[in-house]
Amino acid sequence: MNSSLDMNPRYIPRDTTSLCLVITCLLPTILSHTLHEEGGEAFCRFCLCDRHSRVVSCDAAKNILLKVVTLPPWASTLHVSNLSSMHELPHFTYHPNLEVLRVNNCTNLRRAHSLALISLPNLVELNLANNQMESLPREFLHPLKQLRILNLAGNQLADMDLVDLSLHNKEDILEKLILDGNPLKLSSNSSFPLPLTRQLSMSNCGIEKLVADRIVIQASELCGQIERECRSIRLRSGFWGGLETLDISHNPLTTLNAAILPLLSNLTALKMSYTRVGTDLLSWVTQPTTRCRHLDISHARVLPFEPQPLPAAFHFISLSVSRSAPRARWNYCGGELEW
Repeated sequence: MNSSLDMNPRYIPRDTTSLCLVITCLLPTILSHTLHEEGGEAFCRFCLCDRHSRVVSCDAAKNILLKVVTLPPWASTLHVSNLSSMHELPHFTYHPNLEVLRVNNCTNLRRAHSLALISLPNLVELNLANNQMESLPREFLHPLKQLRILNLAGNQLADMDLVDLSLHNKEDILEKLILDGNPLKLSSNSSFPLPLTRQLSMSNCGIEKLVADRIVIQASELCGQIERECRSIRLRSGFWGGLETLDISHNPLTTLNAAILPLLSNLTALKMSYTRVGTDLLSWVTQPTTRCRHLDISHARVLPFEPQPLPAAFHFISLSVSRSAPRARWNYCGGELEW
């Protein structure tokens, strides 16, 4: 009886289903070790490799789990996207040629080890946008001495005490820092200060106001009205002087007062759509010391103000405001302004 069952191709042992489930669960882990053990070229069996442009792309089309990444030696860009199996940023074997790392839209990616990127000494751009990152460990960015672009937009960064954005040297300057869309709620005096940067984007981050030495976020259920204790993101000395582009749009409680505006005279572009605009900003634009060439105040709430007298040799622009704002009017702006 048993022998006939064994010879019958339709007979399926009782444990086969469990065995298949085990094999399916192990496949991602087996693959991650295989990619590491066989060398960087094995990556190209499971990810898209373009040797001409030196780009490697991995997405959800393949069921892979990346833990230790060994790239082809020619690769300068790695783009990983839509991997729901990724819970932690992978580690990398030594790869001095990698300049751009983009890990995006991984719905379960929440954390990174402090040494995850230590083997990528020449990384110029780190893009971790649209994941679920809640923190960056201490000295996470310190090995990246060439880093110039850092994009953390669309994550779940709420407590800035858990986010270390400090660079290898305090004097290092980023070209661009993007924090858009993070639900910032806490930041104490012991939090890590923002690094120096030429372009800062903090759209839709719950900003209340800008001060000389800090950025104040709105009060929340986690932190009340005492802003210096738990709602102030510290800035390095000279932060505003080196800033050229600032985006604080979609922060409806934000306005710029007279005290901060002189510190922003080096800006060439300012985006304040869906914020509040008052007389101080409109007066600042007309000042000859202001370098601002691009000003976006579309859909802003224009606070009541008196018309300003026409300065000599100034041209005028129109203000684009929301329907709920007071009636739009023409105002005269500085000669540096282009649009």
